[in-house]
Amino acid sequence: GFHWNSLASMSWGKLAELYLRAKMAARKGDTSLLQQFYQKRLALPWREFVEDFKVEITTSGYAMGDDWADEAALDAKGKLIAAPFPPEARAVRLRFMSVDVQMDHFWLVVRAWSADGVSRLIWCQKALTWEELEALQVRFQVHDNLVFVDAGYNSYEVYRQCARHGWTALMGDAHATFAHKTPQGTVQRFYSPVRKIAVSRGLVCRMHFWSNLQIKDVLARLRRASASDGQPMWQIPDDAPEEYLQQLESEHRVKKNGKWVWEQIGSRPNHMFDAECLQVTAAVMLKLVGRDAVETAEPAQNQ
Repeated sequence: GFHWNSLASMSWGKLAELYLRAKMAARKGDTSLLQQFYQKRLALPWREFVEDFKVEITTSGYAMGDDWADEAALDAKGKLIAAPFPPEARAVRLRFMSVDVQMDHFWLVVRAWSADGVSRLIWCQKALTWEELEALQVRFQVHDNLVFVDAGYNSYEVYRQCARHGWTALMGDAHATFAHKTPQGTVQRFYSPVRKIAVSRGLVCRMHFWSNLQIKDVLARLRRASASDGQPMWQIPDDAPEEYLQQLESEHRVKKNGKWVWEQIGSRPNHMFDAECLQVTAAVMLKLVGRDAVETAEPAQNQ
């Protein structure tokens, strides 16, 4: 038998159309068409190419701090309410504040979310104190349960502050998925079950691990995806700081020792990129994006 590349037998325009359609599906989480294109059309062994995860940064025609008509909310029972909702509804705005912790300062992102998984960056900045984080939370009307803080650095202090304020601590991990027990059996998800960490008598912090590979893959796909009405799923304001734009392009997906990983590019600062990963983790946990569970027959292994 023989194998040949379709470049020798098909219209290049048709091949380009097939490739673009496959990439559009991949950006929404379905890589089967992309795999079929490489194997059936290009006669190549299937592998994920780095260029499939490169993203062009485009802005969405609004300014930081603007109100957003599509922003959803949560009612008193935690049920999602799509916009528009009546002003008298006892609802909490569906916006997350995510914080990357450094030695003597913080990087934070505030992002609003719609019911169908579209999100809009409404603020980002460097902060110097925990008190400043509290003030920014109040300023942007973020509920305590929707503040997420990276616990990878200075973990005990993060746990203490989260327990004190009702925030949630998150920590990235190399695991691809985490086992969750449900009434229907064990399922695999991109984040761990909650861990309750006793900081002191009467102070307990809620903490979850999240998959570095899977969550960053979801972020890359969201940044390239479009909603049903054509608007970008991942929206950035026209006046986004240059520092934010640079940090968003601080990591790339590479293969090392036969495994795909996200790696920092040189010495580029990646703090707001990490803060956006916390945003995606929260959105996955609230089932705004991604799948509720990943089907696996065996316990998940690191990939």
